[in-house]
Amino acid sequence: MMPATERRAWLRTEVERRKQVNVLDAAFVDDYVKATGARFQVTPYGANRCPMLSRDLSSMHAERLLIRYTVTLPYDLCGSMGFPKWIWMYEVRQ
Repeated sequence: MMPATERRAWLRTEVERRKQVNVLDAAFVDDYVKATGARFQVTPYGANRCPMLSRDLSSMHAERLLIRYTVTLPYDLCGSMGFPKWIWMYEVRQ
């Protein structure tokens, strides 16, 4: 697995490139797993779960490297499919 400093550098570059990210973005989660070798749990639909990604994003926010805010998801996504009603979105702090 990639060391924390390299994972965080990769994340910063990707967040800058993508403008904003979240853990329900399947392409973003898959790219993170592929680049870092992090463990993940396969889900039947939506993005796979990657606890390391969530921890890295949260710690980068705590260190004021990223800003974080909530976005409410549409009812048809969160109603019967098991998705949350809201999600954290992350952006690079300028």
